[in-house]
Amino acid sequence: MFGKTNARKYWKHCTERCSWFQGHPSSSYARKSHLVPLSLYGDEVQSFKNTEAGIVEILAWSSDFTAGHAPLERYMPILCISEHHVHEKTWGDVWSALIPRLRRMCSEDTFPWSSSGYRFMISSLQGGLKWLNQKFEINAFNSNELCSRCRCCKNHADAGMTVGDMRVDATHRSTMVSHAEFLQEIPAEDRHPIWSLPGLTVHRCLHDVCHGQMLGTGKVLNGSILVYLAEAGHFGDFPQQGQYDVNLDMLLRRAFGKFCAYKKSHKLAVASKILSFWLAEEVSSWALRPSATEVDKRVATVMYTYVELFKLMDQCGAIFGEAEAQEFHEKGLLHLQEMDWHAAQLYLLEYQLRQIAADMCSLNQIYHDLRHRLHMLELRIDRLLHPRGHNKLAPELQIVVFDELDE
Repeated sequence: MFGKTNARKYWKHCTERCSWFQGHPSSSYARKSHLVPLSLYGDEVQSFKNTEAGIVEILAWSSDFTAGHAPLERYMPILCISEHHVHEKTWGDVWSALIPRLRRMCSEDTFPWSSSGYRFMISSLQGGLKWLNQKFEINAFNSNELCSRCRCCKNHADAGMTVGDMRVDATHRSTMVSHAEFLQEIPAEDRHPIWSLPGLTVHRCLHDVCHGQMLGTGKVLNGSILVYLAEAGHFGDFPQQGQYDVNLDMLLRRAFGKFCAYKKSHKLAVASKILSFWLAEEVSSWALRPSATEVDKRVATVMYTYVELFKLMDQCGAIFGEAEAQEFHEKGLLHLQEMDWHAAQLYLLEYQLRQIAADMCSLNQIYHDLRHRLHMLELRIDRLLHPRGHNKLAPELQIVVFDELDE
């Protein structure tokens, strides 16, 4: 439940700096060294691809202090069910049975662990962006007004209100929505019972900004950088004739050979994070050429800052130091602003490329959520808390959990 985290130091920090905890019902608990932050986690995964019954939904609970542990040492399964067998009332029945139990678990009722002073408190609601939206109707990423915590939009007459404006002084930075305001906009009869959990607010609904790699965008970014380098000629001249996919395949095979050599020389196992490290080196060397363009350099900056951010997250403890927090903020903001620049450039190109920029809207909610985290650092709210505390359970690890449940 506690891992290697110094609970006393953690809660002292939260008491002094974290607004979400200062108003929490458990903030007055005397023995904070024995207080366990309980978070719910939910998501769906294709455990068997290309089959209707292959999508499985999982609901679990965990302690925030166990971040970095192996999945089976962190997540305590509550429910695992095939989406094929879910009825429209299934999840309503789940919440009706679960929420009263969670409230009691975090209450002052006596349990076997109570005599030793241990107590649970509701910390957060975690999971995939799509899953959280479908279950609780928050962060409607398919709508123009896509954020439940501020008034930013995908399209707005004021560019500063748009989700793509990552500047420190963007207009939407001053439109934060309180939890009370969030609830007021939902008719009482339509409110999800999850909001009856003591201390849970919309600001503690944490989607997968830490998915495997940091932002939930690892596959997209890695793939984009890889194709960019191939088209630019980093792995050899791109043929001007023939089919595009055939030509690209030839160069990607060369890239794979270079990656295998890199992996072997560094004695590393294959992982998306290792691929990012390698791509950061490759795109940086490409950007350092005397003939490198501004775009080459900006693309390298995007990849470099991305890798640096999750290096920081791997190296730091549950609470950032002041210097670590400052570095995380600076590199995170630079990463977002560079992504914003590239999106703007796509809109300036020919019409057929504008759809590429439009597709970035699917990533904007994830980037926007990171922007909220950086905003917390700017305002010294929730300052220094390590975002690794709410990792998404990677699909391949979810399947391991399913196998264990099946046994």
